[in-house]
Amino acid sequence: MFVRRFISAFLLSFLWLTCQQVGGQNGFMPNGISYNPDITTPAEAFGHELGEQTVRYDQMMYYFQTLEAESDRISMEIVGYSVEGRPIMLLAITSPGNHENLDQIRRNHVLQYGSDRREAEPVAENTPVVTWLGFGVHGAEAAGLEASIPTVYHMAAGEGSEMEQVLQYSVVLVVAALNPDGHARRINHSLRFTSKTVVRNGDHAGHELWTRQRTNHYGFDLNRQWLLVNQQEAKIWVPLWHRWKPNFSADFHEMGTTSVRPSTYYFSPGNRVRTNSVIPEELRPLKQRFADYYKEVHDQLGTLYFTEEVYDNFYTGTGSAYPDLYGSSGALFEAGTAHLVELDTPLGRWSLADNIQLHFNSALASIVAAVELRDELKAYRKNFFEWTRDEAGQDPRAGFVFTSPDKSRLTDFIRLLNTHEIDVYSLAQDLTADGKSFTSGESWMVPVEQDSYRMIRSVFERVIDFEEPKFSDVTAWTLPLAYNLNYTSIDRNRWSTGLLGNKVTSIDLQNNPPDRAIYGYIFSWDDHYAPRALYRLLDRGLIARTVQVPIEVETTQGEFSFGRGSIFIPLRGQTVSEDRLYDLVSGITEQEGIVVHALHTGNTLNEGADFGSGRAFGTLERPEILLLFDDGIQHFDMGHIWHLLDVDMEMPVVLKQKNRIQEIKWSRYTHIILPGGWNVSLNKSTTDRLKQWIREEGGTFIALVQAAE
Repeated sequence: MFVRRFISAFLLSFLWLTCQQVGGQNGFMPNGISYNPDITTPAEAFGHELGEQTVRYDQMMYYFQTLEAESDRISMEIVGYSVEGRPIMLLAITSPGNHENLDQIRRNHVLQYGSDRREAEPVAENTPVVTWLGFGVHGAEAAGLEASIPTVYHMAAGEGSEMEQVLQYSVVLVVAALNPDGHARRINHSLRFTSKTVVRNGDHAGHELWTRQRTNHYGFDLNRQWLLVNQQEAKIWVPLWHRWKPNFSADFHEMGTTSVRPSTYYFSPGNRVRTNSVIPEELRPLKQRFADYYKEVHDQLGTLYFTEEVYDNFYTGTGSAYPDLYGSSGALFEAGTAHLVELDTPLGRWSLADNIQLHFNSALASIVAAVELRDELKAYRKNFFEWTRDEAGQDPRAGFVFTSPDKSRLTDFIRLLNTHEIDVYSLAQDLTADGKSFTSGESWMVPVEQDSYRMIRSVFERVIDFEEPKFSDVTAWTLPLAYNLNYTSIDRNRWSTGLLGNKVTSIDLQNNPPDRAIYGYIFSWDDHYAPRALYRLLDRGLIARTVQVPIEVETTQGEFSFGRGSIFIPLRGQTVSEDRLYDLVSGITEQEGIVVHALHTGNTLNEGADFGSGRAFGTLERPEILLLFDDGIQHFDMGHIWHLLDVDMEMPVVLKQKNRIQEIKWSRYTHIILPGGWNVSLNKSTTDRLKQWIREEGGTFIALVQAAE
């Protein structure tokens, strides 16, 4: 109890004094705390106080490397790289004594996680609590990243017995930044419009909060990626989170504000009614305990704040909601953005410096609260898995079963489940459920009685009824549907242990090469990566034809059916040898997992649909793709298409601003794609030329969403 009161006094002494400190010797550092003079301050590192101008990512990284060299409280690890090659950093901050045993602390902490904790050592009263501070997931939100700077400096340089207590009883994990590419675009935009005289008018171009700055390289919102995990950055930090399994996770953001309608400051918990039912109700009181710390701090600062409204906790794929499904507690912080550096609003002058200070205080309050509430956090985690085990045991569904002819999407789905620590098993017996047939060896199962039961529900359930149908976020994400899988739940009365085969982490996609053909080769279009396989063949100069009517054919392995879109590669007419052709088609079985069949005859089992038919088959050409962007096109829509074609299908895509399309050589392109947006119309001369390209030159025009209208 003495320690608790001691740390509580520490919290009040330096956080409340921070409200008096808006400049001066260490910028955001409180007056009542002493700092090690041998540790470089932010002002010394950057040549200006925080908030006077934005900090480049390379400057911040170099500064954190400097702090690591100067302080024995910090260890920094580059855990991966963004799409554009920028490092993603993890800083572990704790006492020097804890650092000597940090890996053992992590292992024992993780072993306490879950319903079976027998391998772990008993939890000592003084075992450090693990706090995760996630900064910069949205590149456009300056304070959401730059608040990490005073936080790390304070933890590195702060002196006194109070600081020693916090360092002894906690391991603070700082991830900066979750989205370095978006941050770099914001910096470029901000510096481009920075002027000697500060412009606070919201009409100024520098204050525009661009979607491209918010997102990653491919235009994806990374704060929706905790569930989906299909972007490079999320594939780094979601497994990293599970490697540590923090007791508490904080997520720092900025929210939109304008000169007319300013936002203030928000912290969790969110709207009670808009909380996903997979999150235990018992978590809310714990979140309220943390909120009490934030209220104390921000009341003393005079912060205009709100809580328990607007923001929901329904979508489980954000940085503040995802931890709630794993026995942790997540918290969201939103500051009304000042965009450039300062912005005039009806509530007064909003500044980047103010927002950094607000998040800095919330970060420190989170660290101290986690230490003071560490017994409650540990008890909650223990109870969480007991509740989870009981709820899973009472669920009328014993599990979920799924299958698909598309083995690539199946293995992608299984890998995703494993990322979320969901165990997947092969189906050991044939099964019919909900009128659907599932074949042993070609189907997989997920039992609900797992520690990840709540995430299993989130992934598989179709939720269509809501207590209050108002949301600030995603409302539907049934992932088997997104992966185009055939799936259903299995009632508990149909369940038996005999259904479960071996645990699996992926499906072996590498198929045997086809037999040698004397006529040609054929493969189905069912696989997700069939377009990638086809492009690989076309790019090497092969002739390929597409099936335009369903056919039955006699292959070297027997009779098979092939639907529309299946691909036929003839031996005749190719510019490569038969040996080279065989190597190329065999390559797509190894690289894409495509099943290729060999043909010894050009005759099908269908009347009037042989392989030389002009009606049943069409000849393909290698696609040359032009994707339009900017000038009113939604960056999210454009980025999704770009990522699909570039990353998944490995097809080169030419990007062109919509309003500059007249500059292209039209005959070079087979496909032009116009995504949706708020202003996707084309002028008359462009429209006329587009019609000519379609009608006379055989071009294919693809328009989506508003562009289709």
